[in-house]
Amino acid sequence: MAARRDQKTKNRIKTRRILIGLFVVVFVILGVVFVIKSVTDRIRIALDDSNDKQEYAQLYSAMVALDPVPFSNIESADPNVLLEASIWSAFLNEDTSAWPRNDVGQLLINTNVIDRYAKAMYGPDYRLNHITFSDLQDPQVTFTYDPATKTYALPITSLAGSMTPIVEDITVSGRTKTLRIAYMSTPTTELQQYSGDVGNGVVVKYMDYILIRTGGNYYLYSIQPVTDAVPAANS
Repeated sequence: MAARRDQKTKNRIKTRRILIGLFVVVFVILGVVFVIKSVTDRIRIALDDSNDKQEYAQLYSAMVALDPVPFSNIESADPNVLLEASIWSAFLNEDTSAWPRNDVGQLLINTNVIDRYAKAMYGPDYRLNHITFSDLQDPQVTFTYDPATKTYALPITSLAGSMTPIVEDITVSGRTKTLRIAYMSTPTTELQQYSGDVGNGVVVKYMDYILIRTGGNYYLYSIQPVTDAVPAANS
């Protein structure tokens, strides 16, 4: 009888060990599957940057329309260009129906809105100098600043935006992200909200927008001409 009880005990221990082993194997397999899926998802997200391209194109569409002179760092850029790009970015992306107007019908935009877009483009440490200034492309057009109300009166005439951006490539190296942007001609001479549709537009030129990572986000630091890419129309 004692021998039979010992054998039953051994059988129960053996069965328990087999079950534990099966559970371990199952958990190991599930862990491997989870790791493979996580890696695969990360690779897929990394390769599919179409959303990032559209977001950057929308963010910098006003800058592309202004077509500023290239600059090696944000401190050397024309501050009025950065200011005007921030104003038009707000105009393009905000609901302007609720904005007030002055006596001659000009839209009034508050500096708080402008500063928000400046921070999104140039970083939280960049500070705009709010002053009355002339348009980059047409010196006869003036952006009038009222320090009492902290608002700008937008010119009646719209920004001449004959080019729209297509972000063709995004590369990341350390703290630097480079946007290869194609400047596309458009059939209209007025700046419009970015839609991603350039119709029959052709590439006029390429520019590299160099972004630097600060606090987990990337912000514009430099705009450089591209010499190793030739527009299709000129090739």
